[in-house]
Amino acid sequence: MHAPQWAFSEQNGDTYHDLFFAWGLGFHLITGRDSSDIVFDHQDMVGHPGEAYGLISDLYFDMDRQNGIVFLTNGSLQPYALGERSAFYRPEEAVFQAAQRFLSMN
Repeated sequence: MHAPQWAFSEQNGDTYHDLFFAWGLGFHLITGRDSSDIVFDHQDMVGHPGEAYGLISDLYFDMDRQNGIVFLTNGSLQPYALGERSAFYRPEEAVFQAAQRFLSMN
């Protein structure tokens, strides 16, 4: 399920604002491209984002390092802005960075 089944090649689909470059069977495969699909720096991860009616959620994990992240947020009256270092929204990016700092301390 984690093996690549689709990879963007400029001719076969849309990256959805530079977020999606590869998919397995229902899993988003993080490629770590600069300013695009970065969850934790220098980690290949698999997972799935969610977005509906103001909710944003993510589940991503790294099988090799045995770590990952799961979180859900409730809605916002304002549209979410894109992150400064990735194609995820700013709240997602902030949670990813905080989790990466926590994991690096342990």
